[in-house]
Amino acid sequence: ERRFTGVENMGFFSWAAPAPDPDIVDPHYAMITGGITTIIFFCALFGNIAQRLNNDFWFSNDSVLAIILGLVASIPLCGENYQELHAQFDTVFFLYLVPPILFEAGYALNHKDFLTNFKAVFTLAVPGTIISTLVLGFSLFFAASSGLIVGIDGTSPKEALMFGAMMSATDPIATLAVLGSLDVEPQLYSIIFGESVINDAIAVVLFQTFSMLPESTAIHVDPLESLFAAWNFISVAALSILIGVFFGILAALVTKHIIRHAHPHTEVTVILTLAYLSFIVADTAKVSGLMSVFFCGSIASHYAKYN
Repeated sequence: ERRFTGVENMGFFSWAAPAPDPDIVDPHYAMITGGITTIIFFCALFGNIAQRLNNDFWFSNDSVLAIILGLVASIPLCGENYQELHAQFDTVFFLYLVPPILFEAGYALNHKDFLTNFKAVFTLAVPGTIISTLVLGFSLFFAASSGLIVGIDGTSPKEALMFGAMMSATDPIATLAVLGSLDVEPQLYSIIFGESVINDAIAVVLFQTFSMLPESTAIHVDPLESLFAAWNFISVAALSILIGVFFGILAALVTKHIIRHAHPHTEVTVILTLAYLSFIVADTAKVSGLMSVFFCGSIASHYAKYN
C-alpha cells in the first residue's frame, strides 16, 4: 500500500515507512534471548557480590565462582523447549565464542617467557597430548569392547580416540588463577600457560585427524594408514600455522603502511577482522582454525601492536 506524507502537496512524493510486521521478531527466539540475557545479568551481579564478601573465612576464586555460576545458569536451559537452542550451540560456540578466546591468548602471550621455556612447553603440549590421547582413547576402547562401559563404540577405536583427543584438551584456568594469586615463580606460570594454549590446538588437530580415519572392526597397524595419519597431522598443523602467520603479518603491514595515524576504532576493527578471517580461511581449508587464530594473535601482538 502506498501512503504519501504531507510533502506531496509541494510536488514531491515520498514513501512512508511501512507499518512494522507484528511477526517480524520470532517470539520464541525473543524469549530465549531475554532468558539468556537475564541469566548473564544475575551471574554478573551475584559474582560481584560473592567477590566483595571475601574475608578470612570466605574466599571465592574467580574460576570456581565461574564454574558454579555456569552450572546454576545451565539449569534453565535443560528443558525440552530449548532443543533447538542446543542444536545450534556447537555452531555458536566454535564459530563465535572460541576464536576470540584463543586470539586473546595468543595476543597476550609473553613471547620472551614462552620462547625461553619452549622446550618444556613443546614437550608437554605435543608429545604429552598425543600420549594422553592414545592412553585414554585405547583404555576406553578396551573397556567398551569388554562391556565395562557403554556409550563408546566397542567395535572400532575411532570414536574412543576422538573422545580421548577431546578430553586431552585441558584448560588449567583454575590452576593459573591460583598460581597468579600466590605469586609463584614466573617460569612455572609461563610453562603451564604456554602448554595450555598449544595443548588446545594440538587436541583439535588430533581430533580432526582421527575423524578422517576409516572405520575398522579390528585393531591393526597399517603402515599406509599410519603414514597418512602422521602426514595429515603435520600438514594440518603446518598449514594452520602458516595461515595464522600470514594474517598476522598482513595485520602488521596494514597498520603500518595503509592506516597510519588512523582512529583507534579503525585499528582495532582491522586487527579483529583479520584475526577472524584467519579462522574462517583455515576452517574453510579443512585445517585448524583455532590454531590459526592463536598464531595470528601471537604474530599481531609482536609486530602490529606498536604500529
